[in-house]
Amino acid sequence: MRQWYLYLFSRRHVNGRRVKESTEAKFIPNPTTAAERFKNKQDLELIQNLQAIKVIELQDNRYGLHRTEKTSLSYYDFYARLMRSRKDSLGNYGNWASALKYIKKFFGTKLDIHDLRIERCLQLRHFIERDASTVSRRPLSQNSRYSYLNKFKASLRVAYKERIIRENLADFIPGLSQGETHREYLTFEEVQALVDTPCDYPVTKRAFLFSCLTGIRFGDIKRLTWSCLRHSTSRGYELSFRQQKTRGKEYLPLSEQAVEMLGERKGDSEFIFEGLLYSDYVNAAIALGAARGYTQEDHIPLCASYTCCFVAREQYRFIYGE
Repeated sequence: MRQWYLYLFSRRHVNGRRVKESTEAKFIPNPTTAAERFKNKQDLELIQNLQAIKVIELQDNRYGLHRTEKTSLSYYDFYARLMRSRKDSLGNYGNWASALKYIKKFFGTKLDIHDLRIERCLQLRHFIERDASTVSRRPLSQNSRYSYLNKFKASLRVAYKERIIRENLADFIPGLSQGETHREYLTFEEVQALVDTPCDYPVTKRAFLFSCLTGIRFGDIKRLTWSCLRHSTSRGYELSFRQQKTRGKEYLPLSEQAVEMLGERKGDSEFIFEGLLYSDYVNAAIALGAARGYTQEDHIPLCASYTCCFVAREQYRFIYGE
């Protein structure tokens, strides 16, 4: 497919030659599909935004204006500060840490925040979209590319909001599309088989089964203390906790099976699932245990909250005959 490369020309001259800057944008002449027309429109808007930035810079130089910019600040130190503020959410923190690895792989081990320019940011986008790969040299998944670029753009927005950089560079970086996530789940029979299947991680197994029965996320289960558990003769057992993701207060009635997964009650300040770990290795152990107990598959990626939804739906159909 024939493409035209788009450049920006300015009135600035170096050694008698007019300066030309690449934008990493490619214009498709005579587009025939809606996707090609949309790409041309997106790239044209990007060029116009870049042109506006350059005009402002030229006017600043012409009239002797100097916008404040905090220089000599390591971008990686700035990014690490943002990453530390997300430690309460293991999943989000892990995504920020993973994104940083690819940012460092592209820019190198040292990067001052004032060295960030739209041209280099667009090149990073191209790297994440086309060239970045996993440790096993496989291309990044669509959702990983989407997530890592968004983390980089989020850091730029914060830098602009804190007036560390002059322009919000994130506005000039086109986003990447997000893929549709496929969630696996266990059927009601598989959950029953998992109950009787030995597992090397009993705490993790109890927590997973508890999530299957309640739909509570791992991050919320890990933070549950015995003070969250209440009991009354009229309402039975229920949990009172604040969701980590939404910060909303939740009151959740518990079934007898869910209460059995909690184990023996301890002090109010102690965690219900003490020593609970979250890793691919533990997940694999649970998945293989489920497979040995019910199916012949070698590995099953599991999502306990989706399992809860599926089991509830199946029970609804059994009760109401739908």
